[in-house]
Amino acid sequence: MTPDLKLLVESCLQERGLWWAAQPTAATHVKGGILDFLWCERDNAKPPPIFHDGQVCRSRGCHNPLCGNIADATASKDLDHYAWTFATCLTKLPGAETAFSLYFSKDADMWECAVHAMCEKVMELLALDQSTALQSCQAWPWLTSKQRKCALNACAGLWDVLMTMVGYSAGLVMLRPLTRSPTVPQAVKQAFHAMVRAAKLKPHDATVAEVLHMKRAAQSDYRQQVALHRVKAIELRCNRYLQLCTSKDPQADAFLSKCLKKNPSGLPDNMVNDEGEDQQDNVLIQVRSAMRTKVNGSLPLASPEISPELLSSALQGIDPSAECRGLPYAALLVPNPAHVSWIHSLHSLMHAFAVSPLAWTKQSLYHSLKPGRPPNSFMSYRVLGLNTAQGRLQEELFIQLEPDLWCHTGKFQEGRQECLIVVAADLCIASIRLELGLPFGLCLNDRKEAFDTQWRSSMLINLASGVSSPRSWCLADELLRTTSMSVVKSGARSRSFSSLVGVVQGRKLSPLEFCIGQQNLEEHAARNMVGIGINPPVSAVEAYHQRKDGHSADVLYDLDEPRRLHELVSDGILTWSEAFSRASSDTCRLILLDLAAPTKRSIRSFMDDTRIPVASHGHARRAVNLLQDVAALEQYMYKPSKCSIVASGFSQRAPVMLQGQKVNYCNEAVQLGISLDTRFDGAAHLQLIMSRGPGRMKCLLAELINLGMPMQALLTSMRTRMTPAATFGIELVVQVPYADKHLNALQAKWLRTALGCYSVPRIVMMAELGIQDRLSATAWARALMLRRRGRLDPRYAQEEEIFKLAESCPSSWASAVKTKEIELKLPLVPQGCDDVSIKQLKSKLHSHARTVVLPAIRDNERRMWFDNPKNLQHWKSFSPDAWRVASLSWWGIMIKDAQAWAQLKLQGYFSRQDGHAGPSVPCSFCNEDVLETTDHLFLSCPRVHALLHAVLHSACRETKLSVGSKLAHAEDVLQWVYAAGKLLRSKHERSC
Repeated sequence: MTPDLKLLVESCLQERGLWWAAQPTAATHVKGGILDFLWCERDNAKPPPIFHDGQVCRSRGCHNPLCGNIADATASKDLDHYAWTFATCLTKLPGAETAFSLYFSKDADMWECAVHAMCEKVMELLALDQSTALQSCQAWPWLTSKQRKCALNACAGLWDVLMTMVGYSAGLVMLRPLTRSPTVPQAVKQAFHAMVRAAKLKPHDATVAEVLHMKRAAQSDYRQQVALHRVKAIELRCNRYLQLCTSKDPQADAFLSKCLKKNPSGLPDNMVNDEGEDQQDNVLIQVRSAMRTKVNGSLPLASPEISPELLSSALQGIDPSAECRGLPYAALLVPNPAHVSWIHSLHSLMHAFAVSPLAWTKQSLYHSLKPGRPPNSFMSYRVLGLNTAQGRLQEELFIQLEPDLWCHTGKFQEGRQECLIVVAADLCIASIRLELGLPFGLCLNDRKEAFDTQWRSSMLINLASGVSSPRSWCLADELLRTTSMSVVKSGARSRSFSSLVGVVQGRKLSPLEFCIGQQNLEEHAARNMVGIGINPPVSAVEAYHQRKDGHSADVLYDLDEPRRLHELVSDGILTWSEAFSRASSDTCRLILLDLAAPTKRSIRSFMDDTRIPVASHGHARRAVNLLQDVAALEQYMYKPSKCSIVASGFSQRAPVMLQGQKVNYCNEAVQLGISLDTRFDGAAHLQLIMSRGPGRMKCLLAELINLGMPMQALLTSMRTRMTPAATFGIELVVQVPYADKHLNALQAKWLRTALGCYSVPRIVMMAELGIQDRLSATAWARALMLRRRGRLDPRYAQEEEIFKLAESCPSSWASAVKTKEIELKLPLVPQGCDDVSIKQLKSKLHSHARTVVLPAIRDNERRMWFDNPKNLQHWKSFSPDAWRVASLSWWGIMIKDAQAWAQLKLQGYFSRQDGHAGPSVPCSFCNEDVLETTDHLFLSCPRVHALLHAVLHSACRETKLSVGSKLAHAEDVLQWVYAAGKLLRSKHERSC
């Protein structure tokens, strides 16, 4: 570390009255114990922290249950030096209702310096001790599970306490009071204390029978108070439910299932633990027992499975600036060799015994209001779970040890951007089938409370067949079973609790576990349906059009007849025309086409959102029945409001029943943020983008102005918040006719709203705000990278095959992207992407986009748009200068001031509030019947000269007409910016 940081840490220690004793003689809580390293308070008036020494405790009869277990398991004299009382003092105060919460700094340099200066030798000894315990100790296999967990929990807690002490000593840990909630009603609390006092009564003046009667009376009163408040709570819930019902609030059903209708297992009514789930629990118990037996039978390990290289790769996957519970990621990622060695030994020990310590599986839950949702609605909040740093590292190690397991998420997608590949493939299928004159539809469904109602037994049983090591499975099992959560809100924390069902919110493994848990849906679909055919033989398509009747596509979906006919055609007994003639209905004929197609498309899901391609009304009805059957088996529900069918070419459009609710055909639906209509050409999503774009920009501008935010906040919010949200899925509309024109017109509206200019060319406004690319260029860049992701990611092999087929269809998305690739002369795939992991592939694709795709698109933009005569004339007439709004925004100029300066500089006048171009008449400052232009304001208006005398008195004519934008120094230009803002405010005051 640099000397200045080390001096800073030492000065912090001196200011806090702390010192480092290399070989102290400090007593532990048992007289005679001595520790090797210790932080002490310099002030003698403050009681020093009391430490725990396991070796002394064993000989002096300590009653702490971990004293003997640690030494028996590790045969160590150093590992059991555990600062119990220090951790207790930070979290509890005797006799007080408040506890102290730890707030940690995330300064990585300070944590690194603190570890280097304070605990390097301790970490080195601990790593050596744990490595010896892992490799040479022969007692581990014969220890009971309880003893093993007890010792390993102590090892995990040792890192937490030691790093907390280091951070506390270096000023990186702050203590704040934390009020615990929920609070007990006062009447219940008084009854409880009365019951405790009665239990302590001794029969001095009263008989034993009287004392016993008083105790029973106090107990009865306590039970009555508890029952009374429970009845009141239920009454309040009932009243709330009646209010929701009276107001016809759709959240009434969710409130009822969450608060009123709970069975003994604590689950909603639609998840009663019946015989089917009992059988799954029995299977899970057998799997858990078999996996644990394999883990115990392989002890002791000859060498740890976690290598230093594997640990380094896992640490690189953690963002040090992310939020977590307890010690920050900056403390975990300290690159000190002794610290890294100790972390490696610790996780090797944990992985060897497939145990996740209790201190690592704790979570803090926060509730965040979803955008645009009412705050008084139950379903308006998103649960955010914060994990511990070591628990997060354990998950990253699981990912490194099971790299092939992530291919499961190719069928059930794991990321929001990846879902666009699936939607693009569906659009290409629709283009191919509609060009062939074949019907196509999508059955869109969304599960209700999906992540909270997923059975854990199905997740773990399915996971057992996918992992490569029993230790990985036991680790995933531990992470689910031992997780305890507490809700944090308004400076208060609830009691810890654990969940019996559902995935753990905020865990990186949760999407994988959820996808594996619901893979039964795809297995049922493969047995009961045929995927929709994409490229059936041309002769079969011609025979279908000749033999179809046009009114029997709603017949029951049955695979027996079309499979028999397909076998006859395959054997050469029948021709396609004869087979379609013998088919009993159009449903059968369409199934026959699906069977004949080499490439098929079946069910696809993005987490809880399911989409099933269908070819007829009978096919759609069979798909919905399949969803209903699997939901009854797995015990979950669907949201009726988010289930619909979008179809083109269907002769029948009658509603289909799903769990007692109607699933209707609709002309347009939105799933995964993408709008689809019966044309399946992307035009509906383009309309959605165009409709929500201008409103979002106006709302953002009004919000930032009301908050008094500077112009830099507006530019940053446009780039990172508003544009990604308003243009999500923009890469799927590049094939729509005139899409470029519509997108660039939308961007021009945003620029005019941001600058308040209404008669300035788009190219000038883009330069003024530092925006390099038009929206059309951004859309093409994203589309090209999406196509490359489909080519290289093995999980999207089916989508890649569909894209290749669709390249021959002129109206398809894949064809448009292919044409653009040829126009830009881009390579099909970046180099060096063979045999790499998914994470490395993403990194290479990002680099490819930055170094190859974007430069090619920008060169094309300059040739085709920037260098055309019209834009060159605009650029020449506005004579751009070095000082623009984008460059001046770093000085913290306000939004209104920046808009006023840009209007005078670019337009020569203030924009009228009605949005029309042109200066106002008469002048709002001097009331003369002249145009209110820059020429008049700064050269002849006496009122403006009086307001801005300090700025105008020494300025030349050119400086006045350019509103100071051609001055050499930024400070001089800022004076003109503030002067323009002052003029605009004065103008508004006069108009009011």
